[in-house]
Amino acid sequence: MAITPRFLRFVVPALFSAGLALAACSSDSDNPPDTDPPSEGGSESTGGGTGGTTSAAGEAGTPPVSGGTGGTGPSGSAGEPDPGTGGVPTEPNPGTAGAGGTEDPGPTAGFLHGEELYEPCAVCHQKDLGGSGFYPNISMDTVNGIGSWTDAEIGKAILEGVDKDGEDLCAFMIPQPDMSEGNLADLIEYLRGMPANDRKITSACPL
Repeated sequence: MAITPRFLRFVVPALFSAGLALAACSSDSDNPPDTDPPSEGGSESTGGGTGGTTSAAGEAGTPPVSGGTGGTGPSGSAGEPDPGTGGVPTEPNPGTAGAGGTEDPGPTAGFLHGEELYEPCAVCHQKDLGGSGFYPNISMDTVNGIGSWTDAEIGKAILEGVDKDGEDLCAFMIPQPDMSEGNLADLIEYLRGMPANDRKITSACPL
């Protein structure tokens, strides 16, 4: 077949285009398109670990999140924290009162009754038991009062009108022989329970 100018004008460009197409196909087969690696965020993670490998933003797979700690949950999401044990607060232990920590129970019934019995005596010996004029100090002060007297000696002074040495008290001290043992005990308890008074009485009982 004779090659004419007309043949060259139509065939050569067609062959050139076919060659370019073959070259392009060959290049695509040698270098396959990039594919994104599968995200590891779909696997399960167990308690305490990070929540799995996260994928970068814009790539296929799980959206980027920070892995949680504690608990068991799907990878790529934060796990719930382990509440642990002892989460309920305990009430403070009130403890027990130490030495001297007990509450003062207050005056006894005997002391209060003795206070009533002493009211007539306060006219001479004063409410503070310290005495006045020639009326002696009958508080528990051991120097100027009767703090060194025994209960029996105090009782004898009230019932019989004599001091600890058996000597007669001032005549103004009226004995109370009819006082009951209970009243006497309550009066002595009151005298013992009152604060000591160091008032010194120097005047002697008038004759």
